[in-house]
Amino acid sequence: MTLTVTIPAPYKLNPGSPLEYRVEVNGASPLQGKRTSVKDGHFPLQIPLLLTTNKAEVRVALSFVYCRDGDEGVCVIKSLRWTVPVQTARDGREEMQIEYTLVPEQFRNEKL
Repeated sequence: MTLTVTIPAPYKLNPGSPLEYRVEVNGASPLQGKRTSVKDGHFPLQIPLLLTTNKAEVRVALSFVYCRDGDEGVCVIKSLRWTVPVQTARDGREEMQIEYTLVPEQFRNEKL
């Protein structure tokens, strides 16, 4: 599975903070319920995923830290979750992709 989060300028992923994720397939975690931490992570993030059935519900939880670019930037911890129903097909893609564009918290409160 490929997970891509786009962080618009002037924000950036904090390079000193890990990315953490947890994946469940049909309610069961392939890693015994543990969160996986990727030190110095970046996007796109490659997450190993093997589906053993032709239909599944995949749940992904992701946490990361992003900051405003520059020394005066404030950093924010962001958590995202997705629930994706998956059905395999003979002519389908072999890899699942999740793409998301971040809307920084500051922009949500500004009036246009």
